[in-house]
Amino acid sequence: MIWLDEVALRRIWNQSYMERREKKTIYVDKVGHIMKETNSTPSQPGNDVYLTIDRDLQVGIYHQLEQQLAGIFDEKAFCP
Repeated sequence: MIWLDEVALRRIWNQSYMERREKKTIYVDKVGHIMKETNSTPSQPGNDVYLTIDRDLQVGIYHQLEQQLAGIFDEKAFCP
């Protein structure tokens, strides 16, 4: 398993995304009106990214949440 911090993940994501963007060469006049478009390359779908958390961490959080919810329901059951 490879562990990546947020900075590394963003760098990899941006590189993957930027390589697949649409590329165009546009010629404009001095006012900004488009005069000519050349070398158009269509965009392509990027790679899928799946983010997960550690299984043991997820199970631990699930059990803590389950206990807290059980405590809330117990308190409501005993309140008049």
